[in-house]
Amino acid sequence: MSETVITEACRPVVEWLDELTKLVDEVPPVDQPMRFGNKAFRTLIDRMNENIDERIKVFCGSENFERAIPELRVYLQESFGSYERIDYGTGHEMNFVVFLFCMFAIGAFQASDMVCAINKVFQ
Repeated sequence: MSETVITEACRPVVEWLDELTKLVDEVPPVDQPMRFGNKAFRTLIDRMNENIDERIKVFCGSENFERAIPELRVYLQESFGSYERIDYGTGHEMNFVVFLFCMFAIGAFQASDMVCAINKVFQ
């Protein structure tokens, strides 16, 4: 089976997700009783959100893309779980699917990016 090629359109999103993976390693769990999620999750989300608008701007260079940032930001932020409840579920995954849908709908991703969007970005 051949490896999925990262397309130029998907590359900025893949790179951002790789950075988030490193960020997870930089934010150690808080030593606490563990009935629910670890409070370090909030630190992780705070750090992810520090420059999220600037990062989203890199996802597409097309004219008027900045107008889509407020909506994309909400879907992207909600993709990683509930800040208040410190939980994660299928609704959060659906937010990521909607984020990807929006990237296709606004033309940031094209049909030729579909395999990469599913096999690299979503996965």
